[in-house]
Amino acid sequence: MGFRERRGERAGESQPEVGAFGRFALRGRRPPHGEADERGAQGAEHCRLHQSMSHASRPPGPARPHPLAGRRIAVTRAREQANQLVRELEALGAEVVAAPTIRIARLADLAALRAALTRVPPYDWIVFTSQNAVHVVCDRLPEWELAPRDVARAAVAAIGPATAEALVRRGLVPDLVPDRFVAEAVVTSLAAQGDVRGKTILLPRAREARDELPDGLRALGAVVDVIPVYETIRETGNGSGLAAEILAGRIDLVTSGRGVWPVRGGGDWPSHGRDGARARDHGRHRGPGVHGARTRGSDRAVLRAGSGTRDAEYVTGPLRLGTRGSRLAVWQAEWVQAALARSGVPAELVIIKTRGDAEVDRPLHELEGKGFFTKEIEEALHDGRIDVAVHSLKDLPTALPPGLVLAAVPERADPAEVLVTRDAGVTSIAGLAAGARLGTSSLRRVAQIRHLRADLEIVPLRGNVPTRVQKVKEGRDGLDAALLAGAGLERLDLGGQIAARLDPLDVMPAPGQGALGLEVRADDRKARDALAPLEDPPSARQVAAERSLLSSLDGGCQAPVAAWVGRRDVGGGMRLFGRVTAADGSVQVTASADIDESDPAAAGVAVAGLLKAQGASRLLGR
Repeated sequence: MGFRERRGERAGESQPEVGAFGRFALRGRRPPHGEADERGAQGAEHCRLHQSMSHASRPPGPARPHPLAGRRIAVTRAREQANQLVRELEALGAEVVAAPTIRIARLADLAALRAALTRVPPYDWIVFTSQNAVHVVCDRLPEWELAPRDVARAAVAAIGPATAEALVRRGLVPDLVPDRFVAEAVVTSLAAQGDVRGKTILLPRAREARDELPDGLRALGAVVDVIPVYETIRETGNGSGLAAEILAGRIDLVTSGRGVWPVRGGGDWPSHGRDGARARDHGRHRGPGVHGARTRGSDRAVLRAGSGTRDAEYVTGPLRLGTRGSRLAVWQAEWVQAALARSGVPAELVIIKTRGDAEVDRPLHELEGKGFFTKEIEEALHDGRIDVAVHSLKDLPTALPPGLVLAAVPERADPAEVLVTRDAGVTSIAGLAAGARLGTSSLRRVAQIRHLRADLEIVPLRGNVPTRVQKVKEGRDGLDAALLAGAGLERLDLGGQIAARLDPLDVMPAPGQGALGLEVRADDRKARDALAPLEDPPSARQVAAERSLLSSLDGGCQAPVAAWVGRRDVGGGMRLFGRVTAADGSVQVTASADIDESDPAAAGVAVAGLLKAQGASRLLGR
């Protein structure tokens, strides 16, 4: 079935009635940072190795799966914190010598912490200065019948990205992360948020730590409560075994909390010790790479050579889930993490910044290329830095890179578009006044709204979901309303902001909207097996039909192509609806076809053919 509409004609009148859909309930992995003297909280050696191996762009040419083969590296981190670094070094071919010099011990009496987390009124801010503090605080929450939302009654600050990502993995999204990862930067950043005089600030941290942070905040008039929650203890032993290995020339590199030290075949040792201002400044804030000692060029080349990949039969430890860092993306990845946990599969989140996150000054359709929210995550997957890429399926191009496959589509949320309005009395697109300003940067939404209401002014609107909602509610840029995907609002507990849920035959959603796509390496059998229980066959069939339509039209994620699967009016089966709309809204073509459950993609090909017969290719500019 297909038909062509002129502006103002009602699309749904010649289509079958559509039944309702059910809906479902649906943070990275960096080294720890801490205050300079919180020994055991920093892991600077992991930071520098991990940044260089996991986040640097891969040079062209063949992969080097074992660039550290033949090298022996001593890891001096606390034993309970060394596993991740050891795993990465071994994956690169290194032989690791574990030589922990300290261990982290939670304090036995945490009554003061419990009282602080349950106080009324809550603190204005809670500041975390290390991953250790995050783990201690969050590990005790279940025992005290508390949850992350109880901590989040206060605004939360993290000293750096690793501490922030530890919070995200525990269900807490920090409100503040300074650009520099030292205590003084936290003071400056908090002061930049507004007058801190009289503000109450909780600082859970190590028993022995520098006082620059609480002293700096108190000097600004804040009321600071410092609660020790853990301590670092020197490991027993005199280190003679490691010393003997080094003196015998059998150790190439030693990692420490301050850097990566080459100890065989040359390389400079630092000209100062661990303590003092120079030690705190040494090797910090210099961007990705191997910092600390002035390593030889050959050592730097080896450590920057690439991350290698995990062998398909050697996936050990938690599955690494790659995700964007927005609140919605993290929520979705945490949902996957929780679903895996119910199947007995541990997982951890790796936050990856994408081009779409970085270039926020222009609408996406003005950027060149595809995969604005997925490419960097797919690169990390291909290179073995993560095991699973968690995508909003509507953002994932239909043609996947070689070697990557879609392993699972979990149960889908309602894909319907929703209207958010500034005036609570406006509950429909028809209720908007002529000349009202409606925000969206989606070409698909823009075209369909222009088809329905040519008298509205379309305003570009980007940003994460809460930001877009807030802009409308505050009337920024004169906004009166905005169109968003309802699933995103409901996943973030913003369903109360929805003024109207739109009929999909009025404003049709994007192909794959409301669904997640879990992408893996094609040869990673263990990851595929772990994700298999998350697959929802009905949802997978729906998105297969919708993505087939998009692919058959040669459309990208930003093309004005819409798709939706509804119920047949008779027989109880499913039907695919597709739509292409001219950019100015003057012409809109819609078509539909029944879905064969044994071959849902065939419906996409059929609907694409019907749309092309009505001029869809011309409307898409082809």
